[in-house]
Amino acid sequence: MSLTEPDLGGRTLALARKSDGLILHDRVLAPGELDRLSRQLPIVTLAGYATPTTANVHGDNRSGMRALARHLLRDHGYATLAYVGGYADSPDSIERGEVLADEAAQAGADLESGPEWQGHYVASGGAQVISRLLAAGRALPRAIVCANDQIALGVMSALHEHGIGVPGQVAVTGFDDIPMAHHLPISLTTIRQPIREMGTTAFDVLYSMLSRDPLPSRDIVLPVTLIRRESCGCADPRGRRRA
Repeated sequence: MSLTEPDLGGRTLALARKSDGLILHDRVLAPGELDRLSRQLPIVTLAGYATPTTANVHGDNRSGMRALARHLLRDHGYATLAYVGGYADSPDSIERGEVLADEAAQAGADLESGPEWQGHYVASGGAQVISRLLAAGRALPRAIVCANDQIALGVMSALHEHGIGVPGQVAVTGFDDIPMAHHLPISLTTIRQPIREMGTTAFDVLYSMLSRDPLPSRDIVLPVTLIRRESCGCADPRGRRRA
């Protein structure tokens, strides 16, 4: 089921009546619905928040964004940045943005963020952010940090359409390391999340809950990796020469 599907919460609640346990992505159910349902059957969320009655599995947003921010601020020396967030209430987007803001403040760099920089985790959202800002005559920062790779794809596309070079004029980064990130004409610097391991871990945690085994933690954090590619200003890891 898609997160944008109409009445997804209602369908999830109907499915729960036939299930022994559920693995749910962030934002599928409202907090109140999730709390009530988790008191009836075991629930593991992905990229959400752990609660007294649920477990949560997610990548290490803090260490990933910290490594990415320091690479941009210290290795490349970018002094103006922006953060294109996902959904305003997304735990992942919020945490990544907070870490970036902290690192920018410590480095004395300027960071733009907020409602006008909301990309909603989709490529079209990232493209719309850039197009609206340029239409308003706004100057862009030296680096644009995106909450996920899909937003970054849209940002890079819009910059290309407006004749703005990446990374020469504006550096762009993502988060997730989707397969396409490596194969773009300008490969995408990003944070690699262990997507398959997240699913496997969520299943193992749910099985433990069903078996009534004690959980060492209700908040399971998996390691992530900074992947340096062209879009931040690093050399092309594929060894190509750009014309």
